[in-house]
Amino acid sequence: MGKLKSTLYLSIFLIINQINSFSQTNEKNLGIWYDNIVGEENLNIFNGSYNYIRERTISDTINPYFSKDFIEGTVNYSEQLYDSVLMKYNSNTDNLVIKPKKLDNFYSLILNSEKVKGFILDNKHFINASKNEVLSKNNFKGFFEEIKDKNFTIYIKHYKSKSDKIYDKRVFVTFQKNETYYLYLEDKINEIKSEKDLIEIFPNLKKEINNFKNDNKIAKKYNFHAYMLKLFSFVNDTIN
Repeated sequence: MGKLKSTLYLSIFLIINQINSFSQTNEKNLGIWYDNIVGEENLNIFNGSYNYIRERTISDTINPYFSKDFIEGTVNYSEQLYDSVLMKYNSNTDNLVIKPKKLDNFYSLILNSEKVKGFILDNKHFINASKNEVLSKNNFKGFFEEIKDKNFTIYIKHYKSKSDKIYDKRVFVTFQKNETYYLYLEDKINEIKSEKDLIEIFPNLKKEINNFKNDNKIAKKYNFHAYMLKLFSFVNDTIN
């Protein structure tokens, strides 16, 4: 009888200790633990339309995605945060595509964009314009990369336009990368196409911006997107 009581007390102690251990974990670790218990593919996030890409392209490097391969990222879906999700962003249709890790042959799914508040992919933060106060009141639609600096915020619309190309008497689909830049400052949002637009906003930095332009002509020619990011960073650091 005494041995039975000891065993019972030990079991109760282990259960209480396990509960306390769980309560001390942070929300992210608890979410991962829950995902492993119920099975990733059974979570609410894995509920969308199947993703089919039927376009004929010359190479798999030609695709509508922000990144060709599925990458682990974080997504806020239906006001719930999901971490370490395999995902791709289709910047032609403006949809987020995900798939479970454990099911290699599982078709990828297109998430309902209305339920996606934002996501982090390849260390870049994307937000849904309809759920962002700044963008929604200016009637912006879709997903935008958001870069918050100390003096202003940059919003970037990534988009891949689709067109047909004839090669060897056959028609193939091709995609062209495009970016549109917006700067938000003092409750105003401005499209930035060139250094001139920045000078209009920061006239006192005209000399510095023009010098930066002259010093980075080659970089601007070969990688305009990287050049613009560097320019925004330069202006942000130069503001007094």
